[in-house]
Amino acid sequence: MMRAVTMLAAAVVMLAPAEGAMAPGVKLEYQAPLGRVAEYELQLVVEGEQVSLEETRPVHIRAVVELSEEVIAWQSDGVIWLRIRGRPQVVRDPTGTFGAGRQGLWPDIQLRMTPRGEVLDSSVAVGSEPPGPSERAFSSLMLQPAPVVLAENPVEVGDEWEWADGPRGQRNRLLEVVEVEGGQMARIASQGRALLRLEEGSPALGLTTRVEGQQSQTSEMELLVEEGLVVRHRGQLSLHTESETVLVVAGEERVFPMRSDLSIDFDLRLLRVDGRPVSTS
Repeated sequence: MMRAVTMLAAAVVMLAPAEGAMAPGVKLEYQAPLGRVAEYELQLVVEGEQVSLEETRPVHIRAVVELSEEVIAWQSDGVIWLRIRGRPQVVRDPTGTFGAGRQGLWPDIQLRMTPRGEVLDSSVAVGSEPPGPSERAFSSLMLQPAPVVLAENPVEVGDEWEWADGPRGQRNRLLEVVEVEGGQMARIASQGRALLRLEEGSPALGLTTRVEGQQSQTSEMELLVEEGLVVRHRGQLSLHTESETVLVVAGEERVFPMRSDLSIDFDLRLLRVDGRPVSTS
């Protein structure tokens, strides 16, 4: 009897998880070696309408943009600094919403985010030309597809996780992990929401613009697990904004309200890393 108890105890010890053993599943994290440059192609299809001074104007935009994402710095707490440069290759914008005739002047964007994908802030990069209204609008459009915020702990296929930061939130799910050349690729489904609020002005011109709104996004993202690099991100977002521009001339104030309801289909594909073509087959 004592021998049987001893053998059973030994078996329990052998089968019990070791203290401090790694949790099962895949650890997902954006990784960004200093100096790395990832080049993408972003396709945008924007449909909807804008209403200004009781006049409704349709919006129909087709754009192909080449994006480069350069890692310019790391903070001690792991926060990543990125410089994003967008150069439109094709813009079909019959309404003139984003000034298609000035395709080469969009400013570089500087962005800070955590390894999980939480965007902390974004701004026009140091050294870029001061943007005009159309450049600011187009740069804003390029940044609308929100990064998928990754799980804090390792996850297995089928696992879901949620993330929230004030009015922003996401609910995500790991759909599959497949073997590709050089390692593994994770495919993640994401649903997100956010409230928008912006105020900017130009005292010299007597202009103040205020924007409020909300957006929702549904997308799928493919991530190279070992490299922490996005291969593809595609989906759709809905954007609703209410804005007003206040113009002060000779002490008199004029207010120009505008409303926008837009649907944006986006497809982001990785082309090259540090100048080398990428294969994920």
